[in-house]
Formats: sequence, C-alpha cells, structure tokens
Amino acid sequence: MSDAVGFLVIPIVAALAGSLIIWVVSKSRRPLEPGFRDQLQALAPDEHPQPHPQPTGIVTLDDQPGEET
Repeated sequence: MSDAVGFLVIPIVAALAGSLIIWVVSKSRRPLEPGFRDQLQALAPDEHPQPHPQPTGIVTLDDQPGEET
C-alpha cells in the first residue's frame, strides 16, 4: 500500500472504529424506553375512577347574610 492510500484509509477506519465504540457505550448506558403498549397504558384512565364531589350550585336564601326589608 502506498503512503497516500495509507494516509487516506487509516483516518477513515479510525473514525469509523471510534464512532462504533462511542455508539456501543452510549447504547449500554441509555435506559430502555417503554414500548408503545406501556405508554398507552400509562396514559389510559384508571379502571375504577374515583367520584369527584361537585357542589349542587343551589344556594338557599336563608344562607345569605343581609338585612331583611
């Protein structure tokens, strides 16, 4: 192999090997992402929702403070 080919091929091979090493290391450190079904399950409402008490909106006149006329 001539010197010119070596100067071109060796840096390309080294860059590819370095990229592969970095990819493998970063992939092993990355936590597993939940699957599509797990994400849907997390977004789904509860099977037995809790009832939320709501005020009736009715106010009697006796509860209102004020002067009688």
